[in-house]
Order: sequence, then structure tokens, then C-alpha cells
Amino acid sequence: KVIGEGGNLGMTQLGRVEFGLRGGLCNTDFIDNSGGVDSSDREVNIKILLNPIVLQKGRLSFQQRNKLLKEMTSAVKSGVLRNNYVQSEAISSMALNAAERIGELQELIRILERDCGLDRKLEFIPEEKELERRQASAEGLTRAEISVLLCYTKLDLYQELLESDVPEDPYLSRELLLYFPEQLHKRFADDIRQHRLRREIISTCITNSLINRMGAAFAHRTCEELGVSLGTIARAYTIARDAFDIRPLWSRIEALDNKVPAQMQLQMKIAIRDLIKHTTLWLIQSGAPVDNIEANVETLGAVAQTVAKNLNNLLQGKNHEAVLAKSDEWRRAGVPADLATYMASLKAFNAVPDLSQIAAQQKASPEQVANIYFILGDELHLGWVRQQIEGLRAENRWQALARNALRGDLYERHAELTRKVLPLCKNKASPEHSISDWKAANTEAITYLSNLVLELQTSDASDYLSLSVLLRQLGRLAG
Repeated sequence: KVIGEGGNLGMTQLGRVEFGLRGGLCNTDFIDNSGGVDSSDREVNIKILLNPIVLQKGRLSFQQRNKLLKEMTSAVKSGVLRNNYVQSEAISSMALNAAERIGELQELIRILERDCGLDRKLEFIPEEKELERRQASAEGLTRAEISVLLCYTKLDLYQELLESDVPEDPYLSRELLLYFPEQLHKRFADDIRQHRLRREIISTCITNSLINRMGAAFAHRTCEELGVSLGTIARAYTIARDAFDIRPLWSRIEALDNKVPAQMQLQMKIAIRDLIKHTTLWLIQSGAPVDNIEANVETLGAVAQTVAKNLNNLLQGKNHEAVLAKSDEWRRAGVPADLATYMASLKAFNAVPDLSQIAAQQKASPEQVANIYFILGDELHLGWVRQQIEGLRAENRWQALARNALRGDLYERHAELTRKVLPLCKNKASPEHSISDWKAANTEAITYLSNLVLELQTSDASDYLSLSVLLRQLGRLAG
């Protein structure tokens, strides 16, 4: 059922692929043995930090250094195991929907061939005809093949970051501190910041976080589609991750190992990934400056906290019912009630970037903007429309791009409607009154939109064309 390679070349790559295609589970030797490499790297980097300190009189004797190294054994072990846990989880996440996402990985393979020196024959990556056969037979890439793609994307992203100015960002010195055991933070924080391999360590940490959490395809495909650098994507990803304080969420989900089904944990991680992806793309496509990571984290983080505090009031009607249903499902499976509710509400946080921008532009409070935004979404059935868009099948790259465009258009129209209604609220007792007045002034257009939604709901005819027509009408209403 499962093979783990405790040494190099316990299996050939062709053997791993055949085993995977027949239902077996295995990675590759360089994945299964990566703990040894990570352990060695950490040992060397710690000694590079401590050795100059030992040579400075009165700071640390050689005996104290050796004692400290021994005391940090458990912390280093935990760091290595966690890094490898998350890397293996990344492969599991990509393998979970591998058959459905083979087109996405097919595009990634082409990018890696063109830009990163991937040789399909050397690495036993399927040729186009084989990928087409697997797509037709609903087979995806195996874990062993995914492992190779993960490796190439990490190597390329690391090199790109190392050659950029991303490791110089002051905010990312936190990544440097987190890399080292806590025993070193209090005594040698300034020395850590001056580590002669600081740029390499920061680049490694960002690479691992971005690829492990977002999958092998995200960074390179986004770079290809939006024409931005991998460094820009890394900055935007860091902002999105930290603005929503995601790391504690990941830890809580991982603490449920062997308490809830593993597939449920992966589903929760994928929900987090979708939020980070949405925010990362918004930051890039909106033209927002991402150079100052800390300022962006603080701005978006404040609005995210506002949404979190007011979720019960903001989510109404069908949206509220959907959250209750999902949270009940997860609670029954053993997920703590507060975590289940928060995770079930996660899609609401996709609104945060737009809410932040609108509040700044119109000098309104985030609470006021959020109230109008969510009431409009409920009144116009925008949550249902979003579900239909996300449910569209994307069997090739162009359909995936079209689906992403529809989703992006929906969020833009929602934001435009909020901007239009917000000025009406300045002298009103409540946002509900303002929205009622706006609806009364736009009865004909809103009725037409509602009839379109009702027709789609009753006929089950949601497809790319029908949803495009609906979004066009929504745009007229927002115009």
C-alpha cells in the first residue's frame, strides 16, 4: 500500500510511477530523505552563527556553546520534522485533485521545460500524449512525478529570490528568527540578523512556505499569466498569509492529526490556500504596492479583524445557512466548534482587500463598508452566483482562465456596487435604509437581474455563457 525509501534508489522512478498508477502511495527518495539534508543545513547554519560569538571574549565559551547545541537538539528536530511534514502534505494536497488539475500541471511542466531546465526524459515526466491519455482516463500525475515538479519549482523560486531584493525586506527578518531555535532568539537576535547566510536562509524559508502551502504550480503560473516577477508573488503571498494570521490556523488544523479524517484536514488547508490565492492575486492585479510588506499586513490585518469580530452580523440569509451547515459537518467529525465555524466562514474574508480599499478611498469605517457589502451580496444573491462560478468545470487552460476571469469580475462588480451605495449612507439611520432607497431607484434593473438568477436556479443552466450574461447585467447595475 505504501512505500517509504529510507535510502537512495530503493526504487527506480519508473517503478515509483508504475506503483503510483496502480494505486500505491510513495514519494521519491529525495523527498523521504530530505530530513537529513535539512538537519545538516540547520546544524551548519547554527554553528556559523555561534562560532564568531565564541571567539568574542566574555560572550560564550566553547563549553557553553557545546552545551547550548545539545540543549537545542529537540528544537532542531521539531523544525526538521515540521518542514518535512508540510512538504509531504503539499504533495498530498496536489495528489488529492490530480486528475482534475492535470491541465494545470501540464502547463507547469511546459514552463519548467522552457525556463528551468526540466528534461522530461531524464526525470521520467510524461510526454504530452501520455498526459492527454491520463486526462481522458481521469488519471493524474503520481506522487513521485509531483515530487519532481515540487523540486524544480523550489530550486527556481529560491534562485530568483536570492538574486532579487526580496531578502532585504526588513519584515522578512522575522523569517530568519523563526528559522533558528528559540534559545537563540533572546540572546543573539542581533547576531542572527547579521548572519552571513541570512539572504540564503530567508530565500529558503519563503520558498518552502510559498511552494509547500500553495502547491507547485501557483507561483510559476501566476508569473506566466500576470507578467510579474516571482519576487512580487512572494511579497504578495507573505502579505496575504500574515494579514489573516494564517500560521496559527495551520497549526490548529495539524493538531487534529488522527482525530479527524486526513482528507478533511486537507480540505480545510485548501480553503485557506484559496483565501491566500485570492488576496495574492488581488494585491498584484489591483496595482497595490507590495514593496512594504509590513504596512500592507497591518492595513489588511485590521480590516480582517473587523470582519472576524462581526461575522455573525455580516453573514445573513443563505450565506449564514451555508456556514452553519458546513460548520456542523466539521463539528460532527471532531473539529472544535470555534475552529469549525471560523473555517466555514472563511470565504467571507475574500472581501477584505476590497473593503480595505473602499474604506480608504471614501474615508469610511471598515464596519460601515462591510455592512453594505454583505447586505448587497445577500440581497442580490451574489454568494449563490459565486458558487456557480466556482462549480464550473475547467477541462483546459482556457476554461481555467475564463473561470478565474468570471470570479474576478464578480468581486469587482460587488465592490463597484458597494462604492455606489456607500455615499447614500452618510445621513441614514442604517445601511438597510440606504440600500432600500437604492433598490427603489433601480427597481427595473434589479428585477431583471433577479429574474436572471431565478431562471438559472430553476433551470440548472449555469455555464460560462449564462454566467457571463448575468455578470454583464450586474455591471450595468453597478455602472
